[in-house]
Amino acid sequence: MDIRFDICQRFGVEEGTLLEFELILSISRNDTNLNKPTDDKFENRLYIGNLDLRITEAALIKMFSPYGKIVSEDFLWHTRGPNRGEPRGYAFIQFSSKEEALLAKEKMHGRMACGRPLAVRLASEKTNQAVHGNSCMQVSRNAKIAAIKNKLKAMDEGSSKND
Repeated sequence: MDIRFDICQRFGVEEGTLLEFELILSISRNDTNLNKPTDDKFENRLYIGNLDLRITEAALIKMFSPYGKIVSEDFLWHTRGPNRGEPRGYAFIQFSSKEEALLAKEKMHGRMACGRPLAVRLASEKTNQAVHGNSCMQVSRNAKIAAIKNKLKAMDEGSSKND
């Protein structure tokens, strides 16, 4: 059976009409969209979390622009409540290719920015918010311990030179 005839019969549309053409075009568009993975549009989009409130949109773009061409940036703000107008602490950056996004993720995840480690992942990656938050706290704690150890070591080396 002809697919066009079947569609026309199913939707009660006469063959050869403009309505038939529009219906077939609409169905074919929907079919191609259904065959694509839903995360395609997010394969080059990064989630950046654990942002310090002092980090601006311009600073964020400047931090990530060395890794590729930034197509779009969504910096989220509180829209109501007592924190209205303040940053929410996370943003999304979309690169022109998946490779650029992966490079930025690799280089920037865990990097310290205003005393906080950035949480960078592909927007399509699913995470457990509680686990994600705990890992950020753990990285932050480990980073602080490492910084204290380095400072103590430098102070110890400095005092041994003076003796």
